Amino acid sequence: MLFSKLKHWDMKSFLLASTLLLCAEKGIAQKTEATKTEKVKTTFYIGLGMHATSDYNINSKLKSAALPQIKRNIPEFTAGLNMLGPKYSGDLEASTAYSTDELNNTTNEYLNSSVRLRLQRHLIKKNKILLSAGGNIAFTSNSLNVFSNNNLVDINNLKNTINVAYLGLRNNMLYLGPTLSLTAFREARFPIRMHVGYEFALTRGRWQCDIATINNTVGEWGKNRLFVSLNLM
Repeated sequence: MLFSKLKHWDMKSFLLASTLLLCAEKGIAQKTEATKTEKVKTTFYIGLGMHATSDYNINSKLKSAALPQIKRNIPEFTAGLNMLGPKYSGDLEASTAYSTDELNNTTNEYLNSSVRLRLQRHLIKKNKILLSAGGNIAFTSNSLNVFSNNNLVDINNLKNTINVAYLGLRNNMLYLGPTLSLTAFREARFPIRMHVGYEFALTRGRWQCDIATINNTVGEWGKNRLFVSLNLM
């Protein structure tokens, strides 16, 4: 009888211990999942900025031909995805910049499109501010169009107007450099984040043309640039 009671009691203890163990395991698993979820926070941001280049090699050719040159300081629009972790943060960012100028009845249109991948380590992380430093790599595609404002195309006489005064060039560049980011008002609904960086031009970036063969082309290797942007997260 005593053995039967002890056996019955052991079975109850085993069931109770198993139930407690399963509950504890489930609670730990939920806590672990919550911790993993809190480790990385993803935020979309948009902003305005500017990139400044020392100069462009193509500008010397444009200047010698009395044509409008590419501006050195160009405003740009940025949009990206920020992934914030406990010690590191990463950005996948796209930006576009446009400038135009006129000289001697000729117009210059320049379009710049960039994709940046940024990785940073947190230097100061508090409730209200976050300071991070690291580096980024950027791929940039540029297009340059120069045309006369007096161009006239006669649809009924295209044979004699096909060679209008127009120059279309393009090139691609790869940049690498350090970057610094400061996020303020982190507890606000829309924190503000500022990026500052310097990018070194790694590729030759020779200017090409899709509709003509270019002789004596020039490249933009060594033409580094400074960029700054203010973003709303």
